[in-house]
Order: sequence, then structure tokens, then C-alpha cells
Amino acid sequence: MINPPPRPSASSSIGAASVGGSNFSGANLLLFSKLILQKVLTPLTSSDEDTSSYGIVTLLKDILIGTFFGVLTISFLIFFDHINLIHLQLAHNFRETAFSLVNDPETLATLEESAGLKFLSVPEYEMMMKEIEDSKSKAERVKVTIQERLKEAEEKQKELGPLTEEYDKLVKESSLGLDNFCADCSWQGRTSCSARKGYLMETYGIGDIEATVGAMTAPQCVKCD
Repeated sequence: MINPPPRPSASSSIGAASVGGSNFSGANLLLFSKLILQKVLTPLTSSDEDTSSYGIVTLLKDILIGTFFGVLTISFLIFFDHINLIHLQLAHNFRETAFSLVNDPETLATLEESAGLKFLSVPEYEMMMKEIEDSKSKAERVKVTIQERLKEAEEKQKELGPLTEEYDKLVKESSLGLDNFCADCSWQGRTSCSARKGYLMETYGIGDIEATVGAMTAPQCVKCD
């Protein structure tokens, strides 16, 4: 009686398949690495100058495009994690690390020194804006007050004009002869008549007319017709 050949066990078949699969995946990985290396090195090592330049430009363009899309992808992931649309632990950790660095006093001092700027917290900013608004309102009130004072001064000046004219008229028509006062003349050879008049007003607290009359007691202070 002829015995049938032994059938391979399931474990041996699985082992062979796994070995074959590992060899296949390893071969594919090696082939993929060779293709990438060839794509990168071929433009760099080409003897044709135009082809080499074109390859370098293409490589740099690919690097820039890849970097841009990589940064864009990371930014979207961090944003989606921030609004709780997704939960990605790596993005969460990156966001927390970035926030901690930004809130670090030494990091803020370095950034301020490098940028030449002053970073403010939200309460400080709001307080400064409130002070600016209060200063604006105060400036408006002061402006209104100044305008009112100027208007009052103009009205007083208008009222003073007729009084000044009347005063000058009375001085000329006065029997005291105040219009003959010589302010620039020498008072007893020591000072001017105007200085003497000022001395009398300051020392004795008298008015302008009385001080003028007092200075005119010296004949030198009276104009000669």
C-alpha cells in the first residue's frame, strides 16, 4: 500500500508566506529608495549643464512646494484641534508648547528686543485704550472751555475799547496835564521818569494817574511846549 506524501502543515505555510512577504516588502523598499536616490542624484551629477541646472531648479521647486504644503497641513491640523473638530495629540502638544513659549517672559523679552516692539496683554491693552478715550474726552472738554474763554475775552476787549478811548480823552482834557508827562526824560539825573512812576506805584501801591502826577513833581518829567 502506497502512503500519500505528507501534506505541509498550516504553520509552515504561514511561515513561508511571511518570509516571502517580508522579502517582497524589503525588495520593494530597496527599489523605492533607489528610485528616489536616482531622481535626486541624476540632475546633480549630470554632465549636461542645462539638464543639471533644470534638475536643481526642479528639485528646489519640489522642496519649496513640499515645505509649503507641509506647513499648511500642520497649520490646519493645529487649527482643527484648537476648535475641537479633531483630536490630534501631536497637534495639541505642539499648540500647548507654542503657547507656553509665547507666554514665557524670557521669550517675550527676546522677541520684543529683536522686533523692537512692546507686546501687551489684553487687560493692559484695554486699560491703555480706556486711558486714550478718557484723554480724548478731557481734551474735548478743555477745548470747549478754551473756546468759551476766548469768546469772553473778545467780548471784554470790545467792552474795554470805548473805555480806553474815554480814558485817553479824559487824560488829555484833564487840568493835571497828564499828556505832558515825559516818560523817557531823566528824573533828577538818576533814572527815567517812567521808572520813577513805576517805583511809586510799586512802593506805595498807588494808581497810574497818581503815580504819574507824583513823578511830574520833578520839572524834568514835564514836557516843555
